[in-house]
Parts: sequence; structure tokens; C-alpha cells
Amino acid sequence: MYKSIYLAQRNPALTEAQFHERWKEHSALTGTTQRIRPYFTQVVQCRRYDGAGPADATNAFDGANLLGLVERAGGYRVFEEPEHRDIMLPDELLTFSGPIRDCTLIAREQVCLQGEMTRYLVLRFLRFAVGADREGQFARWCESQAKRDSTGPAAALVARSVANLVIEPAPIAVNFDVVTETWFREPPDVERHSQDDQAIRSLAEAIRALNVTDTLTFAAQVNHARPPIADRSRMRCDPISSDQPL
Repeated sequence: MYKSIYLAQRNPALTEAQFHERWKEHSALTGTTQRIRPYFTQVVQCRRYDGAGPADATNAFDGANLLGLVERAGGYRVFEEPEHRDIMLPDELLTFSGPIRDCTLIAREQVCLQGEMTRYLVLRFLRFAVGADREGQFARWCESQAKRDSTGPAAALVARSVANLVIEPAPIAVNFDVVTETWFREPPDVERHSQDDQAIRSLAEAIRALNVTDTLTFAAQVNHARPPIADRSRMRCDPISSDQPL
């Protein structure tokens, strides 16, 4: 599965509460388009989670979006559509601090631990050393992540685990190689996992061993999803139809 992943800041004229609702309206606007909507198979808007979570979680961003793509080429091509220029971009500038294109990564998904999407997750953005064998590094990272989240310390708290390899040149603002997703069923699971000393050490060891030079952690809570989180049957393959607004 290919994804478009963006990490965004809200328009400074909006409060956090206003941004959460404005973002849903922006998604609904996408659903009114004829050419843009068919690019996507899923929308999972994630607002910043401000409960107890990872000690290194950033508060510099207000939201992240995990958008399933029908095809890899559509990830950046969608921004060339006239509907994007005329309809979506003006609305983006009312919702976010700048154009979404400037903070969007196109990635290939690798599921490390099967499970349903839930309401809470931790995203980690990782950068490898310059010149590293990215595919090789990614394969080793996925093996490490799968082991940690299936049999490692505090693994019982993890509902789903995914790693995404960035496969198109990344914008300067979000110049990362990998985005990981660790999903949790309830807020206490996020807190317990984030405070587990063995889990913290295991992650730190993987970062050192696999030559990760920079990280950014974003603790998230699902703000809006289409199809709804409870409906996984259509999530993986079909474009979102006209009767399923984003």
C-alpha cells in the first residue's frame, strides 16, 4: 500500500478546537471534488494527543494525516490537478500554516504487526545517515520493529505496528526516510508503553544500531477517519466513492 503522509501546523488564526473542526470541513471539501477524491482509499486525520505519552513527543505540530493512495504516482500528481489549485489550495491556506505539498511524504507501507486501526497512535519520523542503503536499512528496521512490537517489552499493549519507507524526494520541512506507526487501544496503553523502561531502551538500541541520525515523535489521536475506524473492509483497495465523503 502506498501512502501520502503529512505533518502539519494549523493556521495561527485558529485555536486548536477550531482547527480540529476546520480540518474536518477541509476533508469534506475534498469529497465534493470529481478528480481529487478518486486518488485516495483512506483518510486518517490525527490530531496531537496531549495526554501522557512519550517524553520526546513534539508539540510543534498540530496534526498528521495518513492518506491511502490508489497508486504511487498520485501522491504528488494530485497537487497538479486544477481542482487542487482552484478549490483545495485556497482552503488549505485557511486551515494550515502553509500548503500541504510542502509537508507531504510519499511512502510504501510495511505492516510489522497485524491488527486493527484504533484511536491512539505514536508516529515516529526517522532519518538515516546520508549514503545509507535505505532499502537495506528499512528491511532491518522492520525486522527490529516487528520483534519489539510482537514479543518485546510491553508488546501486549500494542494493537498494530506499521513502518512506512519514504519513496519520493522529501520536502525540506519533513526530510525523513521512515515513518513508523504504533497503535494503541486506549490512553492508558499509550502511557504504560511510553513509560516502560525496557521498551524505551529497546527502541533506543534500534535507533543506534541502524544508524538513525534524527527522529521526531508525534503522539496522536484520531480526529476523523474515512472509512470510519470500525469499517476496515474497504480500507485497503478501493478509491473512496462519491457516496463516502472524505
